Amino acid sequence: MTDDHGAMATASLSASSLHAVLGDSLRLRDEALAVLLAQWTGPVKRASEPDDLGRLVLDLSTASLFEEPALWVVRAGLPYLRKHRETLLGLAGQPVAAGAMVLVCPPPERNDALGPLLKALAKAGAVHDVEPPDARQLVDWLAHRLLLPGAPAVERPRQLAESLVAGLGDDCDGLLGAIETLATYCGGSPITPEAVAELCGGTAA
Repeated sequence: MTDDHGAMATASLSASSLHAVLGDSLRLRDEALAVLLAQWTGPVKRASEPDDLGRLVLDLSTASLFEEPALWVVRAGLPYLRKHRETLLGLAGQPVAAGAMVLVCPPPERNDALGPLLKALAKAGAVHDVEPPDARQLVDWLAHRLLLPGAPAVERPRQLAESLVAGLGDDCDGLLGAIETLATYCGGSPITPEAVAELCGGTAA
């Protein structure tokens, strides 16, 4: 979920026991996940396509007197989620009593079998779509990110963004990774379009 300027918007974990972070970009999914994790004060547990998903869902539906509620981060592909969609549906929109679960996954296909689950999550305000902007907005989006707090120091951010997109194409993760590489390459000095030309010479085409 992003605001009009491409920065992560705050989303509330209390809306549902189950949330879904959707997007093709691994980096943007992790950023959205970090926003949710920052709201959680208890233990965080992680799993990738767990075999015991049914047990996890049952545990999240029943408060325990012996364990502190945990937030489960479950990374999964679409085939796994389709297989378990009925199991997960029971958590959608339910109060957070014994913990919560955040699914981190690619976006579903059109008319996907996951439709009812995602519809229930959307109704509860628990779908966090973090797709990057389309190609027409990519330079503006990247230039804005270069000015966000915590970003590396840069000179001429729009020209720098244009140079990165021209040299590397429209892969969001590749562009963000290149900025980190450039920051190391520049050794603490501001990143310049000239540094982009040196490190990412040529064009994406």
